[in-house]
Amino acid sequence: MGAFPDLDSRDLRWKRCQGNKLIDGYLKCGGIAEARVLFDELPQRHVVVWNSMISGLVGNGRQAHGHAVVLGVDVCDVFVAGGLVDMYAKFGLMRGARMVADRVVEKDVVMFTALIVGYSQHGDDGEALGIFQSMLKDGVKANDHTLASVLASCGNMDDLCEGKMIHGLTIKSGFESSVAAQTSVTWTSLISGLVKNGREEIALSKFCQMLTSSVVPNSFTLSAALAACSSLAMLDQGKQMHAIVMKLGLDLQKFVGVALINFYGKCGCVEFARLVYNDLSELDVVPVNTMIHAYAQNGYGHEALELFHVMKDRLEPNDFTLVSVLSACCNAGLIDDGLQIFESFRHNPRLRLTTDHYTCMVDILGRAGRLDEAELITNEVDSPDLVLWRTLLSVCKIHGDVARAEKIMSRVLELLPTDEGMLVLSSNLYESMGNWSEVVEMKTQMRDAGLKKSPGMTWVDLDRKIHTFKAGDWSHPCSQEIKDTLVELIMKVHRSGYVPDKVLYCRTWMRRRKRDHCIIIARR
Repeated sequence: MGAFPDLDSRDLRWKRCQGNKLIDGYLKCGGIAEARVLFDELPQRHVVVWNSMISGLVGNGRQAHGHAVVLGVDVCDVFVAGGLVDMYAKFGLMRGARMVADRVVEKDVVMFTALIVGYSQHGDDGEALGIFQSMLKDGVKANDHTLASVLASCGNMDDLCEGKMIHGLTIKSGFESSVAAQTSVTWTSLISGLVKNGREEIALSKFCQMLTSSVVPNSFTLSAALAACSSLAMLDQGKQMHAIVMKLGLDLQKFVGVALINFYGKCGCVEFARLVYNDLSELDVVPVNTMIHAYAQNGYGHEALELFHVMKDRLEPNDFTLVSVLSACCNAGLIDDGLQIFESFRHNPRLRLTTDHYTCMVDILGRAGRLDEAELITNEVDSPDLVLWRTLLSVCKIHGDVARAEKIMSRVLELLPTDEGMLVLSSNLYESMGNWSEVVEMKTQMRDAGLKKSPGMTWVDLDRKIHTFKAGDWSHPCSQEIKDTLVELIMKVHRSGYVPDKVLYCRTWMRRRKRDHCIIIARR
């Protein structure tokens, strides 16, 4: 049997260690077919055996490339060159694919399409569009596969103008129906577009339609569907997609892995997120940042800091790393750690601090009651944005610092007198202090500007049905049961020793009493 004819490894094949060694031996001896057979029989494939198999296949492809160079057919034969470009692109070796393509004088549509698909599938959509433009300049006509791939790149880049032009070219070329029939590409583009535009429920229904149509999703389709589950916090559906990912053998891919980490993090399942993270075969700054962010979202400040310090020894942190780790410090109350990290990055010439970083620090200091320092940091920013001002105003409201809050409000409202978020915060601040004349003034300004606060909304997934609730809306068929349950829960927490916030309680009572009066005055 190949390189080891006298070895009966039937019992050893099912043991990961021996299986890895046998596969490595076959690959080193050129037994690609035998290695693949043994690889397919392994019940559990560790990252080591995946790396060995991929390296062996790539090496075998490079050997074929070497033979083609020796025979002089690597560039003169467009079919051989196209096959080499396709091989390198499928393995993600776009530098090798580009080197082969650049040596070919007369490229055909197959070679151009292989390059475009390779760049598009590996996240370099700008380069894919550049290749497409070069193709048109060379007078090579695009086919339906080319157009479908380049349209997907336009969607990934949110480039509507370029997408419309390519759509026009698609219609002119007579490929509109065939491009629309590019099953996985079309479904992926549709689902991704729906998710980007906040139509997650429709996106998931389209994903189910795709499966019932016997279309196999790829890594990009599953990542988009997982993003929809993340936005809706639909844990059960996301777990089902995770099962599909594993069934298709995509669980080790970084692109899908990041989507899974983000999904489990937003659903509060940090342990599952970490398991996915540990199984990834390729770790760069993106999955590490996503894992730190998952820790930050769920209050695991110490774990986020531990991973951050491990990361610094191997990878270069970027601006999103700093936002994530500062958020983790803020949510966990790790004030000194947050200050230390912020100061270390402040003097780092390779990273430029943005308003997002300053906003995190204002939140950290503000929650700790260090409002003077929070305001000082705010003043260090050349052009503070609304999020930064709102954060500072929110912490002033938490600690009842009305004088400071009024000073901030006057500065912001001078610049943007019709900012809805600032007017709502101002109204809530005055309401908490019982200053109803100012509440009426804020409400009047909002009414005159045509602004209206969007009601809070939440949803629950129960028995495969989504139940949506809005603040003040009791139209749900089970509203009375919900009210009774709420009363029962409130009584339980009172019996457990809970003491309500008197300011909040009085504010709620006064709001009910003053509501009609405020409306009458505002209408005048």
